Amino acid sequence: MKALKKFTAFVMAAAVAVSFSACGNKKDPFGEDQTTQAQVTTQLPETTQAPETTQAPETTQAPETTQAPETTQAPETTQAPETTQAPETTQAPATTQPPATTQPVTLSEEEVRLNNIAAMCAAVNEAKHTANFSAVKTQKVSFAITDCSVSFIMPMANKIIERLAHDNVKEYKFVNGYSANPKKGEPDVTPAEAIPPTNKDIVIDPMGITSLTVTQEGNNTVYTAIIGEEAVNIENQEPYYHAMALDYLDLSQYDIAPAELTKADITYHEATVKVSIDNTTGKLSGFEETTPITSVGTASLLGASADGVIEGNLYESWTFNW
Repeated sequence: MKALKKFTAFVMAAAVAVSFSACGNKKDPFGEDQTTQAQVTTQLPETTQAPETTQAPETTQAPETTQAPETTQAPETTQAPETTQAPETTQAPATTQPPATTQPVTLSEEEVRLNNIAAMCAAVNEAKHTANFSAVKTQKVSFAITDCSVSFIMPMANKIIERLAHDNVKEYKFVNGYSANPKKGEPDVTPAEAIPPTNKDIVIDPMGITSLTVTQEGNNTVYTAIIGEEAVNIENQEPYYHAMALDYLDLSQYDIAPAELTKADITYHEATVKVSIDNTTGKLSGFEETTPITSVGTASLLGASADGVIEGNLYESWTFNW
């Protein structure tokens, strides 16, 4: 009976540990060319005068011969008339080009996909860095032990989980970057702390998603991305792609003494990230994350150990008023 109580306490502690991991022990944050002129023709050279004939010598006592008439000078040739300049050709009027037609830019399928992912992240991150707005957060956590080496205590453990995994609704009113925390002794929270992922900008890695759809719902454009399945263990608990876009389970921050988790293999089954953007304002109107999880673990308590499987779902949604 004593050993049975130990096993019962162990399984209940393990169930509570996983439940706390799921539902949160973290803060609740929230040119013109002219033709050339014709060249002027060169003057013709003047003809030289014919040489005068010499007088015939006088003969002795001979009757004086008449002087040979002087040959007349050859008439001077007239200068060839200068050729007239060729008329300057008129430039052809410039033809007007037809207005350039704007070719529609055709994006590839991958470019459209990347643009949609960028739009999702930009809308969420704008909200995380805006000082004044109000929002309502709703959290729903549902888990159950589906297999356990001590099977007869599963009903009791599942009742404990059910009580812990209740819905949580919280209203935020951010003024000058802070929202008053109703819990005494806890500091006010910023939008970056409250909106997941906590204290960092959301990143959706194109390599990590298996599908992306864009739909119209009323006056909103809704982007839905599915992150591919990832598996982690107790030594390495951060799922690479999921951790960029949402808060993940970190079992190391929970103390379940005197029980101890010795094994925890957690599988994130294709989380859904849904971002709604108002078509009129261009601002974020809704943000949802749904994360199905399976955890296979082993825990020990006072020398005894047990194996168990817990399956469930984490859901968180935000609605925004600007």
